[in-house]
Amino acid sequence: MGRKASPIVLGIESSCDETGAGPVRRGRLLGQALASSMDEHARYGGVVPEIASRAHLQALRPVIGHASDEAGLRLSDIDAVAVTTGPGLSGALQVGLAGAKGIAYALGVPLYGVHHLAGHAAADTLEHGPLPDPCVVLIVSGGHTSLLLVRDLVREPIAPLGDTLDDAAGECFDKVARVFGLPYPGGPAIDRVARAGDPRAVAFPRPLTGPRRPHVVRDLAVAAHDDPVAGAAFPPKGDPPRRRDRTNGGRPECRTTGSAGRAVRRGPAIRPGWRARS
Repeated sequence: MGRKASPIVLGIESSCDETGAGPVRRGRLLGQALASSMDEHARYGGVVPEIASRAHLQALRPVIGHASDEAGLRLSDIDAVAVTTGPGLSGALQVGLAGAKGIAYALGVPLYGVHHLAGHAAADTLEHGPLPDPCVVLIVSGGHTSLLLVRDLVREPIAPLGDTLDDAAGECFDKVARVFGLPYPGGPAIDRVARAGDPRAVAFPRPLTGPRRPHVVRDLAVAAHDDPVAGAAFPPKGDPPRRRDRTNGGRPECRTTGSAGRAVRRGPAIRPGWRARS
C-alpha cells in the first residue's frame, strides 16, 4: 500500500443517514467532514433508505473535498482508500463504495473494505490511542447494539460475544418516541422529557433476567420495552389513561424506559468459563 513511509488513507462512510470522510495518517485524523440527512427523515420518524441514498449522492463529493481541504491535501496525496462495506443500508453503502472505487481506480491506489462495527471500534483509537489487547467493546448506536471481543483490529477477526435479539437501542427509542408523539431522533427527545419524569411510575419488565444460553456470553433485548411502553401510553379500554400532552410536564413512561435500559446494561456481561460464539 504505500508510496510513502507514512501513507495517507482516505476513509469514507455512508452506511446510514450521514456521509463522512476523513484522511488518516499513522492513526491521526488529518481532517474530516460530515453531512447529515437527518432533517429529511424527521417527518417519517425514522430513516428512509431511498432518501438517504439520494442524500449520499449529493453529499459525497463535497464532503470528500471539505475533508481534504481541512487536512491541506489534494486527492493525489492519498495512498489508499478505505470504505464501509456493511452492515448498513444497501443503497447508501453502494453510493459510498462506488465513490471509493472511482477514487481508488483514478489514483491507482489500493481499496480496502471496512466492516461497520470494526470501524466503530477503531474510531476510538483516533482519540485515545490503541485499544487494550484484548478488550471487550460495547457498541450502542442507532442501528447496532453489540458486545464484541476485540484483539488486534488489523490482524485478528472480531469475535461477537452478544447481540440484540430484536432492535438496536436507537431503534427502540425511535419507536417509543413515535408512540408519544415526540420528534425524531427519539433518543435525545426521550432523554429531555424523561428528566422531569418518575423512574418508578411504571413497572416495566426487565428482559433477559432468566437463565442464559450456555453458548452465548451475553445477548441483549432492547425492543422488549416497546410493547410495555405502548401499553402504558394507551391502556386497555376501561383503564385510566396515562398519556399526557408532551408539553405538560415530564413523562413517567419515558423516565422508566431509560431506567429499564440502564438496568439491562448494568447486568453481568460475562460469566467465567463461558465461550463466545464462533
